[in-house]
Amino acid sequence: MAFHRSAGSGPPFSSQIPLLLLLAGIFFSSFLPRVILAPLLLAIEETLRIGHAEASRLFLLISAGVSLGLLLSGIASSRLSHRTVILWSCLMVGTASLVLSHTGSVLLLKSCLFFMGLGGGLYFPSGIAAITSLVAPERWGKALAIHELAPNVAFVAAPVVADLLGDGSSWRSLFTFMGLFCYGMAMMYWWKGRAGDFRGEFPGFDALREIAALPAFWMMVILFGLGVGGSIGVYTMTPLYLVTTKGFDPEAANALLAVARVPGVVMALASGVLADRLGVRSAVFLFSMSTGVFTALLAWSGESWIAVVVVLQSVLSVCFFPAGFAILSRIVEPARRSVVVSLCIPVAVLAGAGAVPSLLGLLAEQERFPQGFMLLGGLMMAASAASLFLRFDKRQGIPDHSWTSRCAMRRR
Repeated sequence: MAFHRSAGSGPPFSSQIPLLLLLAGIFFSSFLPRVILAPLLLAIEETLRIGHAEASRLFLLISAGVSLGLLLSGIASSRLSHRTVILWSCLMVGTASLVLSHTGSVLLLKSCLFFMGLGGGLYFPSGIAAITSLVAPERWGKALAIHELAPNVAFVAAPVVADLLGDGSSWRSLFTFMGLFCYGMAMMYWWKGRAGDFRGEFPGFDALREIAALPAFWMMVILFGLGVGGSIGVYTMTPLYLVTTKGFDPEAANALLAVARVPGVVMALASGVLADRLGVRSAVFLFSMSTGVFTALLAWSGESWIAVVVVLQSVLSVCFFPAGFAILSRIVEPARRSVVVSLCIPVAVLAGAGAVPSLLGLLAEQERFPQGFMLLGGLMMAASAASLFLRFDKRQGIPDHSWTSRCAMRRR
C-alpha cells in the first residue's frame, strides 16, 4: 500500500502557503464554470423556453457528473498518483468549457456540463489528500480554509461576470477564457506543484466495509449534504427567489448575490482558525446551527431586511467546510483519506447541489418557495445537534480539543 511521510515533521506551515494557493487556484478554475450558471438561470429559461423546475435540473446534471467523478477518483488515484489525477481534472474541465463555448446544441450543452462536473469531481479527493499530506493535523483547519478560498471567490465572481455579459458572443468568449485558464493552471501545477506525488488506496471491499461501519462517516454524509445544500443549493436558487418572490429585478438580485459572498472569502479563513481553536466538532455544531437558522429566516424575512439575511446566510454557509473536511480526514487512517472523501462527497453533492435546487425549483412553480428554505433550515439545525456526538478514530492519536471533549474529561 502506498504511503507518505507525515506532515508533522515537514517544513513550517508558512512555507507551504504558495503551494496551497496553487491548489486553491486549480479548485477555482474547476468551480467557476459550474457556478456561473446560477446567476444566468433566468436567461437560460428565456433562451431555452423552459420552466423553473426544468432549468434547475441542469444543476442536478452537473452534480451527477461531480458525483461520478468523486466515485471514480479513488480508482484513478490508486492507479495513478494524486498529482496526475489533479492534472487530468484540469484538462477535462478546460476541454468541456472550450467545447461548451462553441456548441449550439442543447444535448451537447448538457453533455459538456456533465463532463465538466466529472472533471471537477475527480479533483477533489486528490486535492484533499495532497493538502493533508503537506501540513500537520493541528494545522488542517487553516490549510483547508485556504483551499476553500476557491469556491468563495468563485461565488463572488460568478454574478459579477454574469452582469458584465452582453450578447451571445461574449457568453461564449467567457467559457473560452475559463477553458484556457484551466489549461494554464494545469501547466503551472505540472511545472511547480509536487504535492500529491503518491498513490491513494484502491477502494476495495475491505476499505469500503470498514468506512461504512463507522457511525461518524454517515453523520458526516448527512452534515455535508446539508452543508452543500445550504451553500451551493441556496446560492443557485437565491436570484430566482429574489426576483419571483421578493420583487427584485435580475441585476439587483445578482448584485446582492455577489456582495453577500464577499465576506465569505475572509470568513472561510477565519473559520479555519476558529476550528483549530475551538475544536473541529464544536466548530461544525456552531456553523451548521447558525447556517440553519438563517436559511430558515430567508422564508420569513420581509423586503426591508431580506438583504441582511441573504448576506448573513451566505457568510455562515461557507464556514462549515474547513472544519467538516478536517473531521472527515480524521475518522480514517491517512491512506484512506481520499477514499472517505470520494465516498462521502458524491452523496452530498447530489443531495445539496442537485436535489436541493430541484426541490426548490419545484416548490417555486407551486408558489411555495419559502417553505423549501424553512425545511432545509430545520434539517440543518437538527443535524447540527446530532454532530455533538461525533467520535474520531483514536488510532491516529489526534486529540480532540473541542469544548464538548473538555467537559467530558472534567466529568471523568
